[in-house]
Amino acid sequence: MKIYKDKLKNGLRFLIIPKKALPNFTALVLVGAGSRFENEQIAGISHFLEHMFFKGTKKRPTAFAISSELDRVGASYNAFTGKEYTGYYVKAAPEYFDLALDILSDEYFNSKFEEKEIKREQGVIIEEINMLQDTPLRYIQDLFEKVVFQGKPLGQIVLGTKKSVVSINRKKMVSYFNSFYTAENTVICLAGNVDIKKVRLKVKKYFGKNFRQKEVLKPKQIYFQKEPRALIHFQKTDQTHLAVGVRGYDIFNEKRFPAQVLSTILGGNMSSRLFIKIRERRGLAYEVWSESENYLDTGILVTHAGVPNEKALRVIKLILREYQDIATKGVSKEELHRAKEYLKGRLAVKLDESNEIASWVAAQEIEKNDILTPKEICGKINSVKEEDVKNVAEEIFKNNRLNLAVIGPFKSDNRFKKILRF
Repeated sequence: MKIYKDKLKNGLRFLIIPKKALPNFTALVLVGAGSRFENEQIAGISHFLEHMFFKGTKKRPTAFAISSELDRVGASYNAFTGKEYTGYYVKAAPEYFDLALDILSDEYFNSKFEEKEIKREQGVIIEEINMLQDTPLRYIQDLFEKVVFQGKPLGQIVLGTKKSVVSINRKKMVSYFNSFYTAENTVICLAGNVDIKKVRLKVKKYFGKNFRQKEVLKPKQIYFQKEPRALIHFQKTDQTHLAVGVRGYDIFNEKRFPAQVLSTILGGNMSSRLFIKIRERRGLAYEVWSESENYLDTGILVTHAGVPNEKALRVIKLILREYQDIATKGVSKEELHRAKEYLKGRLAVKLDESNEIASWVAAQEIEKNDILTPKEICGKINSVKEEDVKNVAEEIFKNNRLNLAVIGPFKSDNRFKKILRF
């Protein structure tokens, strides 16, 4: 993978990843604005702003005017908001390159943020919040991060709360937009079947305008925990959804690579320890998996499972036992080899699409101002040793890092707190 990085005179960074063999391209605008940079009063505003980009510009005054132009050429287009960035993309056939950049730049520079549309969209987002809360498989992750990052902005739900969403108006939205949608806090990424010379000319044409030259402050947080924490969300369900895990490593820490291998060995695939022991041997769950996430100043390693209500305590004990087993006994050479090969293989599969390439590269640039190529990532994974995995497990699998979130028909957390220890 060849990655070309350049910068316009206005300070905007743009990245080009040419893949002529692909039948399409993706144009992505990524902004370093996410829920962790919000306070409680405007919680959800990053996501709300994402919605408003599709509600009309000066040139394309309605949502239909935007969508119809892209639909008539069969483009795939959408946006996404996370904890630390927001992205807008168009994926289309190469001949529609100009159209994609024209629409993305129009939305970026000329969105109207009309008050009437904001009021209307409040109802849409509230229904999105309702849908999230009615989907335990998704909602459990938000609850886990709420407990593990207790009291910190990183623990806020990306969608915000119903109270905060209805309080957001045009004045707040424009103020937030002006604070974060700046040249230094935005990256344009073009991946797929693109011509490098053409990209440079077109990016300059559509995004070479005068940007706000405002410094965006992103202070890092300090995370401290004295004892295990549990959050029980009462809901009448036929199945208990749980997430049990610990704080991990930030995106700059080299230990994130052995942590990723550790997560894979625990529950990263259908041959992992927890999948075999909880699903295959005991039949206690349909879904059980582990994942490792890294943020600017911290991270998580967590295991999710959906289990019979009466078996929830047993499954949590099994997960904790496996955590402790790796911390004390380590992993085998065979486990290590399988996990490393799996991670490298999944990366190759993931980067088979232009939109995945664009997102993967741009996210590194916006967060670290540094990009590791797939080859370099694979080198980092290859260098992980058995003792690295064991050392990481020893470091993070401690009582004062342990957290649990549960969705199910439970009104008290007493039984869960009693077993939440190594």
